[in-house]
Amino acid sequence: MHCTQVSHRLGTTGALAGAMIALVAHLLAPSAVAQDVMTARPDTPAAQAPDTGTPHALARWLDAQAVTVAGRYDYIGDAQDRTVQNRTQTQVQIRGRMKFDAAGNYSVHAGLFTGNTFSSGWNSTGLGTGAGTAKMYLKQLFVSADPWSGIELRYGSMDAARGQSTEITTYDNDAYLTAGRLSIRRPPEIFFDHITVTVGYVGYLDTPFVFDRTGAFSRHNYSQVLASKHVLSGLTFSTDYSVISGDGMLREGATWRLEQPLVDTLVGEYGVRIRGGSHQTAFAFSAEKRVAGVTVLAGYANVDPVFGILNGDPFGSGNRLFTSGSFSLPGDLGASWFVQKQISPPVTSSNDARIDLVLTWNVLKRLKGVGATP
Repeated sequence: MHCTQVSHRLGTTGALAGAMIALVAHLLAPSAVAQDVMTARPDTPAAQAPDTGTPHALARWLDAQAVTVAGRYDYIGDAQDRTVQNRTQTQVQIRGRMKFDAAGNYSVHAGLFTGNTFSSGWNSTGLGTGAGTAKMYLKQLFVSADPWSGIELRYGSMDAARGQSTEITTYDNDAYLTAGRLSIRRPPEIFFDHITVTVGYVGYLDTPFVFDRTGAFSRHNYSQVLASKHVLSGLTFSTDYSVISGDGMLREGATWRLEQPLVDTLVGEYGVRIRGGSHQTAFAFSAEKRVAGVTVLAGYANVDPVFGILNGDPFGSGNRLFTSGSFSLPGDLGASWFVQKQISPPVTSSNDARIDLVLTWNVLKRLKGVGATP
């Protein structure tokens, strides 16, 4: 069945998201279903359980993991000072799992998201550049098993494993792949804190709906081994070797939590293509600081044009300075921004400058607070 046909059957973003949110509200706060969600206290702890009522029977089987709704203003300009995008967008992300056992060691995970490609997680509203759309797609669907402590097995459509690296040198944050994955977290026995082995397929870049990508389950073009280790006080390092379509990629990433007066966290990452041609590289570093409730990040990225074909679309390839930040607002809202500027861009660059202004509502946090003790 064609993706757009199935998406139509899923319904518009508003209808589907509303139904999912209503279900989550019923599961999390059965004793307060008559209470107006919008009147719940914004400072209610998300993990605090209601003092009255008992968990709904379905809570034994269903576990809501994330429900967020966001709006964004997005501007992109090219190297010739022309406007490529000037638009408002919406985003919905809903993730959850169905548990086969009470402990959740065996489960099925699903993720509904906006965005119609491998590197897109947003829908245009029709205000500004581009036609409006309200479609959502089942991008993630995988089974998970934790048969022994520290061992997890996954199979299906899932997110990429990045370690300490970011979407600058790995894959876009909205990326999906069809694979089997083994994760091991048993540092006393294997030295590393976390080892991940993934084997599967990266492709169907314009086919987000998982059931339109069933051919990927019988194909293989991607293998990855990733290891992460906490090596010093506040310093975590990861290394990742992967092969995609015959090209080997070696990536290193490090996060150093300093908690110093001028900087809280430093992040550095490096990647190199070591098979299938010349040694194209990508690297980035950034510093983050939280001041008066506002988290501010600034950094530099350099991505070779060939290396960065599937990395985060805000960066793409080229030399860039970037900054981002976020802060909390009342009512489980959050605001954030992202700004980047390419240094000495070629005249063909279509992503010379970018500005994103985002307002996000953590719906799940609000729903978990409904019915909690004032």
